[in-house]
Amino acid sequence: MCCSNSTKSGHNSSKKAHHLTKRAGIWYYRHAVPERFRPILIHDEIKKSLGTTSLEIATWKAQVLESIIFLFFKTAENAQKTPGIVNWLSLKTNLMEKIENVCNYDFDPSLATDPDSFDKMIHHLFSNQNAATHTYLIPHNHSYHYPFTEQTQFFNPENPEATRPVDSFVLKTGVGSNKLLSEALDLYIEEKIRMKTWKIRTQKAEIPRIRAILHVLPDIPLKMLTHDHLRFYRQACMKLPSNWHKKQRYRNKTIKEILLMDIPEDERRSPKTIQHNLEVFRGFLNWATNQGYIYIYGMEKILTYKSTKRDHELRDILDDEDIEKILMFPAYADDANVPASHFWIPLIALFTGARLEEICQLHVDDLCEDEGISCFDFNSRNDKEVKSKSSNRLVPIHPFLLEDLNILGFVKKRKKEGETRLFPELRRHTTGQLGSGFSKWFGRQKKRFGIVPKGKGKKDFHSIRHTVTTQLKHMGVPEQMCCQLIGHQTQTATITFTRYGKPYPTSQICEVVKKISYNIDLSFLKNSHFIVR
Repeated sequence: MCCSNSTKSGHNSSKKAHHLTKRAGIWYYRHAVPERFRPILIHDEIKKSLGTTSLEIATWKAQVLESIIFLFFKTAENAQKTPGIVNWLSLKTNLMEKIENVCNYDFDPSLATDPDSFDKMIHHLFSNQNAATHTYLIPHNHSYHYPFTEQTQFFNPENPEATRPVDSFVLKTGVGSNKLLSEALDLYIEEKIRMKTWKIRTQKAEIPRIRAILHVLPDIPLKMLTHDHLRFYRQACMKLPSNWHKKQRYRNKTIKEILLMDIPEDERRSPKTIQHNLEVFRGFLNWATNQGYIYIYGMEKILTYKSTKRDHELRDILDDEDIEKILMFPAYADDANVPASHFWIPLIALFTGARLEEICQLHVDDLCEDEGISCFDFNSRNDKEVKSKSSNRLVPIHPFLLEDLNILGFVKKRKKEGETRLFPELRRHTTGQLGSGFSKWFGRQKKRFGIVPKGKGKKDFHSIRHTVTTQLKHMGVPEQMCCQLIGHQTQTATITFTRYGKPYPTSQICEVVKKISYNIDLSFLKNSHFIVR
């Protein structure tokens, strides 16, 4: 890249400057954007008409542009290496304004004979701009050295309320960038609700996560957000204990105090929760960038988290000993004070691999027939929600549930009682989920009966789903059949199978369901008072 040089003894403009091209008699300035700066400028080339047919004038303008762009790239390169805030949107806007001013400048040819012509041209171009809000890009070997007057703030993780000023290449503030973080978060939430981006359940879960950003970061203007803030937020997500604001040990402490504590690994957030919280913050910052409030270069790389565990290690499967312990829960000891849902939900999961919420929201009419086969119909009709389109599916009822435990008799009983839902005793959590209360109960029983991980992953209700899937995989069931049963979209199928190939018939999926079995005597369950005879 060439940066023009001139001296007090004169300036040579007879030689055509680099980056000049001619089209239809008009001179154009072209400059390739280095790849590392393309995310900032959103272009791979700067190309502008210089508005002149004169090579002499075009050369002068090109030399000014080279100086401006050279210093822009130099400053941007330094900013990328140094932690802190750089308002890239304002930086880009200011650069483009300067380029526009140069290209539209009415050049006085008489300046060509003046030894101070280059400096005078710079002065004419930018003398009417406010030095308090602009950093002028003047070649270092010229006399007009405007100071870098604007400062940014570095974030000090040791004291989130304190900042330290440093010189930076931040230009005039972008529109709306004086908004406080809390104000911008409110606007983000309002837009999500207004655009109906979220389902009701998602909305109730996501809003607390978004507002929780202010538990970690200070409520400062958006323009003061730095890379250090992002790094601190990521560090906090990785170290903070799950539900820290609810636990007695942590809830009366500050974030700084908690982060200084020795937090046991098993009390920390799961990799999935860490990833999701970072995604939430990243989504907000992307929105703020699109709104023109701020742009923080490289935030995608900072706000990411990759677990050291492989996907299948995140959760353990249940072995026969674990399942025997589940069958010792109060519901299976014929405890009359336990609701029917505590008896049926684990059993349905063990013989379908269905998700907890899919089972909890079943209606009595969702047990139906297809091809003469009794099925669970997992769907998103009425007040129900499913995780994805592929989660809408028919799952044949396993013979053990159908014949040994007479689940259809239980369904008929519910219908006679005038119930719409199969488990009306379940109450919706504030997040909208019916399975939250059951999940907590299951977690308590799991600890009580000593169901603990034996590998790298955790064990919870969702481990049942992993257990069923692992069984089918080890028995050689084709992936696409397993995906249809479990309610996943297969990642390996081509358009031929996903769009043109229709689902397997229920009769074939029924044969897969029949393969699910456990090396445990389950016959005692037939004597439960929950069985309708």
